[in-house]
Amino acid sequence: SSVRVSHILFSHLREIFHYIEPPSCDDAEIFHTHNQVYSHELRDLLMLACTEVESAWRAILDANEVCQEHYSTNHYVKLNRALRLNEWVVRLSTHPSYGMIAPFSNWDSAAPTTSLPWYDAYNATKHGRERSFSRSSFGAVIEAMAAVYIMNIAQFGDKHLASDGAFFSSDEFYFVQAPKWSSEELYVRPIECQDVEGGWLGYRHWTPTPYKF
Repeated sequence: SSVRVSHILFSHLREIFHYIEPPSCDDAEIFHTHNQVYSHELRDLLMLACTEVESAWRAILDANEVCQEHYSTNHYVKLNRALRLNEWVVRLSTHPSYGMIAPFSNWDSAAPTTSLPWYDAYNATKHGRERSFSRSSFGAVIEAMAAVYIMNIAQFGDKHLASDGAFFSSDEFYFVQAPKWSSEELYVRPIECQDVEGGWLGYRHWTPTPYKF
């Protein structure tokens, strides 16, 4: 379901690109001006993208038996170390001249909300549209959508977003940098079981140990 929702959000992003052209990072003035554009449509996508990122955060914590009734960014920021989110860097597939996008690069446990400007913008405009409407910006949406993409790959691997290629169009982002995991940090496929005559009996049952946050 996470993958399908992400594809729906990517399709919304492509629709926005019909009206706002992602600028090249080579022209600092135009880049800044374009990224400050805001609208109700951008606000809607920012809300959807950030709630999808929150859903991914919560699902990972629940799966690893943290299971708080109410989570905050004080809990979510612990995922930064576990998934090494600050090391992931992407580009826009159709507009690579937009430059590098690293939505988690400055995530800091001392300021777990404000150190993510796109997420802080989401909180501000969610709770005070009249006061903070201008923070529903094009730049914030790009960062939030990159975060959606990264959370999918960080959880499920790099094959899942492309697995529905016959139905969905290609991903809106591609990776420039991802964490390099040591062999001790990788999940290993369970060993296949065989009987004495070499017949395949299936995979050995295996339950991963929850991550200790």
